[in-house]
Amino acid sequence: KATADSHGAVFPEELVAKLLKAFSKEGDLIYDPFTGTGTVPVVAGKLGRNWVGSELMAPYYRLAYYRYKMEMGIFDYPF
Repeated sequence: KATADSHGAVFPEELVAKLLKAFSKEGDLIYDPFTGTGTVPVVAGKLGRNWVGSELMAPYYRLAYYRYKMEMGIFDYPF
């Protein structure tokens, strides 16, 4: 799980969930322009929202990508 040690601005999932529930509905598209560690995509996915994100820093992109896949139960097998 992403922590403040891995990124300086990790939002609590509970905060993101409250905002997404208040301002969107299931099936809506959520755009996260600073994806960072992937908290918004993870919460959006858990709440049934679609999402698009962008991240300029490759290490954070990779962290968000693998975090999302792990938390959503999406596994790639290299064979």
